[in-house]
Amino acid sequence: MLKANEARPQLALITWMDSSIADIGWGYLEGMKPLSLTRVVSIGWIIEENHGYITLAGDISDTQVLGRRTIPKSAIVEPVKRFNAPWPKQGKKAK
Repeated sequence: MLKANEARPQLALITWMDSSIADIGWGYLEGMKPLSLTRVVSIGWIIEENHGYITLAGDISDTQVLGRRTIPKSAIVEPVKRFNAPWPKQGKKAK
């Protein structure tokens, strides 16, 4: 996992396949329609990456993150797009 004093995380866009859920209760097998996978596009800051997955954070500060999502690399269907996004200067606060 990325530490607060390590290099800044990189912004990325990931296209991947996820499972689908359509039922909220019991149903009869007969006549049930099949489900398909869902194509998802996620964008966020890469805070962890290894041979098996990439973890994105939707929001990030110098020391905290919000909205983490871990995506298995086996589910990624397009090359990961990485961006050199500007990083806010420390000490600047909104007025």
